[in-house]
Amino acid sequence: MNKLAEIQNQIHTESLDLRCLDRYLRSTQFENAFSMANIEDKRQLEKQIKTKDLWRLRQKVKNILIDTTDLDTLSVENLRIKASELSVTNYARLSKLELVAELRRAYGKKEKTVS
Repeated sequence: MNKLAEIQNQIHTESLDLRCLDRYLRSTQFENAFSMANIEDKRQLEKQIKTKDLWRLRQKVKNILIDTTDLDTLSVENLRIKASELSVTNYARLSKLELVAELRRAYGKKEKTVS
């Protein structure tokens, strides 16, 4: 009976993971990123979907969205929100120019870990 419970648990966990992936693929954030992505980015997104790697998929989507967003045009408040999401240290004390530089650096590091 213990083996049966393990199998049921495993199937349940896998189905929840797939449901989570499905929900993310239907989100407007993903749809926007996919529509803005270039051919290589779309290939990488498809690879992450096929491997069911939701964490890397989310990171890639964030990178696509930031690459297509001109950081220089964002307000300091929006830059700070993005810096907070990326765990940029002392983001609240940085000037706009420093925030843009730190965000570009942080997204560069994220891109290297995602690819």
